[in-house]
Amino acid sequence: MKSKFTKFNATFPPLWRQFLSAGTEWIDAYETLQNYRKQNMNAVALFYAPPFALSMSIECVVKALASFHDSLFDPFKYSHRTSDVIKDYALTIPVFNTISKDSFLIDLIKEYENTLDTKFGGTYVQMDGAESESLLGVACKIRTEVLKISGVNF
Repeated sequence: MKSKFTKFNATFPPLWRQFLSAGTEWIDAYETLQNYRKQNMNAVALFYAPPFALSMSIECVVKALASFHDSLFDPFKYSHRTSDVIKDYALTIPVFNTISKDSFLIDLIKEYENTLDTKFGGTYVQMDGAESESLLGVACKIRTEVLKISGVNF
């Protein structure tokens, strides 16, 4: 059977646009999971999915902004180390500079990077509401920045 999962080529859509679309989908997925949990307090808890979705949201929008500014950006160099992208581009991307100066936020992003190494429910992940809202705010802020400078409108 021919695969239905066609990969984009290297130039269309541009890499930053691919990451922006993925980041937007992950933000939406995270918010959907959180809204479901709020409405269904007696539902079985999803311990792993929300932190994973939040981490992917941040990773994708960070890579979208970095690749928008740097046409030679190599996402494979960083793997899931989002905090390294932020640090490496802090001098050229103002929002990354602001984030990189907040050691608590950088530590929190690093902690959430670890959720991507957990597969198939192998660990229990507990999210702090204030921390997750802070990270969601970061993801949305970076996404807004990409939308502003690119002229893309969702």
